[in-house]
Amino acid sequence: MVGLGSISTPMCTTSPLPSKPNPRNNFPGKLSHPLLGFHKVHSLSLSTHFSPQKNKLTQTHFTLKASSVGTADYTEEPATKVKFRTSLSVPDCSTSLSLLGTGYREKVFAIIGVKVYAAGLYVNPSILSKLDAWKGRSAAQIQDDMPLFKSFFEDPMEKSLQIVLVRDVDGKTFWDALDEAISPRIKAPTPVDESALSTFRGIFQGRPLNK
Repeated sequence: MVGLGSISTPMCTTSPLPSKPNPRNNFPGKLSHPLLGFHKVHSLSLSTHFSPQKNKLTQTHFTLKASSVGTADYTEEPATKVKFRTSLSVPDCSTSLSLLGTGYREKVFAIIGVKVYAAGLYVNPSILSKLDAWKGRSAAQIQDDMPLFKSFFEDPMEKSLQIVLVRDVDGKTFWDALDEAISPRIKAPTPVDESALSTFRGIFQGRPLNK
């Protein structure tokens, strides 16, 4: 799900893109999960992705839902104060999706960090029950746990990502950042993959994305 400014357009995804085998590469920054027995500030410190542009550092921080501030209906991503619904109805999904966690994207220029967007990851509720095996484990124990990553990312059930911008960005710049993350994970793109990427690219080209 991609939010253009304050308006989000939901998309239901059931077939995840082929990914690199290491979850550190898929979720650079910090990742944590509400069902693993963490409380408040616990998180996983994953690898950091360096932008090819000099003196620029790109970081993505994912925070467990339980650490966020919120109510029964909304969860607030702490760093950006963006509120995400705890349950979301998405067209073509078989059921309402549940918020798995929130996070934010940050660009670092020299020593100055600039937050770009907040994100909320929604999944089919059936996926949540499959994470029970990791309850109570520490961040260190699950940091490089591939089964944990596969349990929700590669699950065939529906999932959706909502992105809400917290600063103005032009469409091309935003797409270039997405493409940098998506394209390398499609090992052997088919005509269908290329067509989907072209359509997705067209959403962002030539338009400003205002917060």
